[in-house]
Amino acid sequence: MDENSIGKFIQGFFYGLPVFRLPLVRTLCNWLSDFLNLLGFFITGNRSFTGGKRLFSRIHKLLRKNDVQKVYLSRSEIGALGGKYKRLRLPARMFLPRMGIVVEPENGQFTYNQFKLILCKGLSESVDRYFKKKAFSFFSIGLYALVLFFSVKFTGEAYNAYYLGTRFNMFLLDILWICTNLFFFFQLYLYNKIVLWGEAQKPYLTEAAGPEVKDFLSLKDTPDVLVLIPVCREEPLLIKRILFCHLLQYYRSIKVVMLLDRNVTGNENEVYLKVAFNEFKDDVREQRGVIEGLLDQYSGDSEDRAAFLLQAIERIIQWINKKEAELKADEADYPFDSFLYESVFDEITGYWKELSGKLEKASADWESGTDMEEIRRRVKNFFSISMELFARHDYKNLNHELTKSANLESYRWLINKKFIEEPDCQTGGKLIKVIGDSPVRFVYIAVLDADVIVKPDYLVKKVLFLEKPENSIYGLIQSPYIVPEAESTRIARAAGVHNDWFYPYSLGLNSCGSVFWLGYNGLFRAELLNIPGFFAAQTAVEDMEITLKIKQGGYDLFTSLENNCMTFSPSTLRSLEIQRKRWSSGSLKIFRIFLKDMFNGVYRGKDRTEIQIRILYILNLNLLPVFSTLLYFIVLSASQKLGLIMVVPWFVFMAQLFANERVRNRYKKRSVFDSQLLYFFMNSYHLRGLLRSVFNFFIRERKFRSTPKEFYEHAKVKTNSGKIRQIKIFEIFQIILLNSFFIIVIIRNILSGQYWEVFPFYYLAIINGSLLRLVGLRQFFYSIWQGFIGRPLCLLAKTVFKRKFKKEIPE
Repeated sequence: MDENSIGKFIQGFFYGLPVFRLPLVRTLCNWLSDFLNLLGFFITGNRSFTGGKRLFSRIHKLLRKNDVQKVYLSRSEIGALGGKYKRLRLPARMFLPRMGIVVEPENGQFTYNQFKLILCKGLSESVDRYFKKKAFSFFSIGLYALVLFFSVKFTGEAYNAYYLGTRFNMFLLDILWICTNLFFFFQLYLYNKIVLWGEAQKPYLTEAAGPEVKDFLSLKDTPDVLVLIPVCREEPLLIKRILFCHLLQYYRSIKVVMLLDRNVTGNENEVYLKVAFNEFKDDVREQRGVIEGLLDQYSGDSEDRAAFLLQAIERIIQWINKKEAELKADEADYPFDSFLYESVFDEITGYWKELSGKLEKASADWESGTDMEEIRRRVKNFFSISMELFARHDYKNLNHELTKSANLESYRWLINKKFIEEPDCQTGGKLIKVIGDSPVRFVYIAVLDADVIVKPDYLVKKVLFLEKPENSIYGLIQSPYIVPEAESTRIARAAGVHNDWFYPYSLGLNSCGSVFWLGYNGLFRAELLNIPGFFAAQTAVEDMEITLKIKQGGYDLFTSLENNCMTFSPSTLRSLEIQRKRWSSGSLKIFRIFLKDMFNGVYRGKDRTEIQIRILYILNLNLLPVFSTLLYFIVLSASQKLGLIMVVPWFVFMAQLFANERVRNRYKKRSVFDSQLLYFFMNSYHLRGLLRSVFNFFIRERKFRSTPKEFYEHAKVKTNSGKIRQIKIFEIFQIILLNSFFIIVIIRNILSGQYWEVFPFYYLAIINGSLLRLVGLRQFFYSIWQGFIGRPLCLLAKTVFKRKFKKEIPE
């Protein structure tokens, strides 16, 4: 890497001047240096590594001074050694993992070339990919900025010539338009920057290698893990699949607790859930007895012991195949079932067949080196999973709020404690009382939603990651948000495209320490639960609040690269509405908590980029729909001959989103097209979530609407028969109003000769395309009937008959 680059010269020379100590001037200087370094890369092929030799010399001195052969350097220590490199735009930190690096000289010699290999991990492909994608980022954002500049220039001239002094409101609209497009510009820049950092750091985003996992599983004493599954209106057939995933984990030191709450599950559904859970538990207990009976005969020479173990393993394989066949015969067909059968059942079956092959080899050759005692331990522990059903509504002294976080918080103070039930003499119910510490101490706590399928290596890899000393800065590790490609409905596939688009972004957040808990999976350190009210949340988006509490505890969060768990998207607009409204309902209150943390010094010394990203992540679901809605009203109200130029930045923004979705994800073209159409409905849902966020700003939200988990057959029957209302009055009102509004604008533009105004045509296509492809005219008119006529009549009838019935009751 060339040390004498133009960008380094500019930064090294000008940083000594007082004026360049100003943050804004320094940022502009960094951008110029970034561009020149990138230009030099395309001309000469040399990548700029600013400050590399200075950093190398200081590390070399450290090694020689302390006479050590191997040293671990955290990222903060590298920052101290590198001097001012944190201020540079293309420094080593873009290619450094947040957990730091290990420096180990070879043959007593530590050279600069070897240091480059250590720092970049010998992966020049990752660095090359970074710079190539950086070119795309510069091109798209540069085009956006160019169009924005000329749009402002031309519209300013137009106002000076035609409107200045006569229409002051148009000037205000133009200011709002500029602010809106600046927001989109900043979104594009930040998105590309984060994704590029993620691409450059992909080699570091690993949990554990295969040999490490095998060595860890062979240990007799492994940390105990508690798996919490809060249940929110899931079906018994779905719960059955989730329980199989946890039973088939390689990691055996686990206890699974399913948290029920009648306020969330409903009385009738709770009965079915308990029956399904108890049947599963009884089946596991029965199989455990069978395996223990076979292992009681485990004696004699190696050949006899191998025969008994082979018989036990064959019994396990037969049971797994039988249960897989039972699930396939169920009437339910969930979108992630193929992932369940291929990545869970088939993988664990292959695991046991591999052990069976080792035993057969051991029975033929006693000196094969096969550790039969280790295999016997694994066979004995297979059905030893501990399972418990905890219903908090059975106890009068627990929290009964209608939220997922309250469900978790009710059980938090019982973790690692021994407790008993006591009768409540006053109400006739039961109380729960802590009597001491539990003999089993859970070191890690896993929280998994009840619609998440996990691979057999999920827990073992994440525990091993947190066990490593270099990862002590992390209090949570999670898998990225992954949904199946072949989902059941168009809406589910379109929603899956949005999740897939977020995937590289969520990985890039690792590079700047701005990861947020995604909420649907994660492994925590148990000491985090000592934070008072750790799971308690004031909003329905408890994952964001818990993220801030983890930062308050002094830990970072990590999103793994490995896709070892999967959920599925909502299959109907009704389900998607509930999910997206909940996601955007508490951002304003969480932003207030974030500002409070900043003033309390939680983010003192943090990079500005991290703070900016956290703010935008918290507010994005509220800001994006506001600016999107403002844009087309502003443009349509402007009524001038430069409307096409004014909307080009918006089209650049949407085109890049479309390009990112098309290039980065695995979906078909029609699904990506549907995802663009879905923006209209999601914009409506996020706006309604913003209203809810404003309403709940000063109060605590005590209700939780879980997303309905409708599998394909039920959703298809209900949708085609028109038995459920897919869209609400708010969306119907928007469709009718905007269609009328855009048609009037098109007629006005044609009469005035503005044939090039394409923005109204674009939005008409989006609105009506989403209506036809994602809803259907039959559902649309049924929703109008039910929303404006059927439902008011039903409410009126209920009110009238209720009053009449009350009058007939004698005193």
